[in-house]
Amino acid sequence: MKLTEQLGKPAIRLVASGVAALSVALGTGAIPAAASATGPVGAHAPAAVDCNVLLDNGMLVHFPEMWAVPVQYPGNVFIIGPSHVQWVAYQATLLRWDGKSQWLRAAAPARWKARQVPDNTQGSFFAFTDYEFDGSKWQQVPSGATRFDNLPSGFYKVSIEYHWYEDALVTTPGSDVIVPANYTYSGNLGPDEEPYCAY
Repeated sequence: MKLTEQLGKPAIRLVASGVAALSVALGTGAIPAAASATGPVGAHAPAAVDCNVLLDNGMLVHFPEMWAVPVQYPGNVFIIGPSHVQWVAYQATLLRWDGKSQWLRAAAPARWKARQVPDNTQGSFFAFTDYEFDGSKWQQVPSGATRFDNLPSGFYKVSIEYHWYEDALVTTPGSDVIVPANYTYSGNLGPDEEPYCAY
């Protein structure tokens, strides 16, 4: 089922409240299509993950930096602002170190989170509206972050599946999977990056 069918036609609207054509880079972590990507994908980066901002051994996975697939228009078309706006989604899966040699899935994957994003070729700023798939329909949620609460003692990472939905300008969906290499512990002296969350 396509995202447009899942969200319903009234919900398929540009969720940006405004566009400002500013010269801002994609961000320090944004990368072009990764070698593991399939289909057309936009620039994207590993998700930021906080290890100690939630109570009781919780991890907070932020909506990763994801941009629409850039498109080329025929002729001498000059565009100010984004050239393409597209629905994207991510799903986080919790991984736990088995104590021996590998990271294993610790639970069922979290719910898919989605938003509509520009290709950011002009560094435009958008206000995003986040959605979550509950298994039968998409519904608006206050945050695009994913929580993993009350984790038993152990070492944890997340695997993030990225998805770009097809639309009128990009007729094939795209996907990628990234396991972030850095996990943040926020403390009195500033954030500290570690290769996993430990509880």
